[in-house]
Amino acid sequence: MTIDGNHLYLEFVRVLKKTRPKFFVVENVRGMMSAKNGWFLHAQIKGFLDSGYSVAHELLHAPDYGVPQSRQRVFFVGVRKDIARHFQYHFLPPTHGPGRSLPYVSQQQAIGDLPWWPMDEFLDKAFHGHYLTRNRKRPWTEPSYTIVANASHVPLHPAGEQMAFIEKDRWALQGDFNRRLSWRECARLQGFPDDMRPVGRLEDKYRIIGNAVPPAFGRALIAPIAGACGGG
Repeated sequence: MTIDGNHLYLEFVRVLKKTRPKFFVVENVRGMMSAKNGWFLHAQIKGFLDSGYSVAHELLHAPDYGVPQSRQRVFFVGVRKDIARHFQYHFLPPTHGPGRSLPYVSQQQAIGDLPWWPMDEFLDKAFHGHYLTRNRKRPWTEPSYTIVANASHVPLHPAGEQMAFIEKDRWALQGDFNRRLSWRECARLQGFPDDMRPVGRLEDKYRIIGNAVPPAFGRALIAPIAGACGGG
């Protein structure tokens, strides 16, 4: 049986029924919540419930947890129902941003010490028309745009002039310093340590980093479970 990308959650449900873990965590893109008027969201929740799990879900904004990029992802956390009788999962509250104990982390703080022109570490190719349909550069003082897995669509380095809005779906590069973020800068903006070394071609490194869950998200998601199990 072939399952298209939108229905891969069925494979996850199949594995849940076979392995019966105490807890599980699933990540998906924000658009899944509104796709087909929310059908995919509710279908996944039903699949998890029918597999014997209590399920909590939340749309999380990465800067709220100290990640210097505007990544938004929906997370599902499942607790096997025999455990859920004694433990109800709650997402940890945000720690960063206006009105909270810590400010957002900026690109300057995250990558300001790295070389501005790291040879062989960034994709150096023309910016195609689709790339220029939106703003791809944020200033040093703000978090980056979302770090993606496709090397061609990675945001621009914050140095140099900001992009100029021309009209709907049309932006223009300004000045003479415009390059994509390097894979190493992307790793920093995801929150990975400098000793993390993805393998493969340049495009593979971008893909590995962009598809990953930022460690800060992971810590925030697992902390309530670890606490309930005596590990926090």
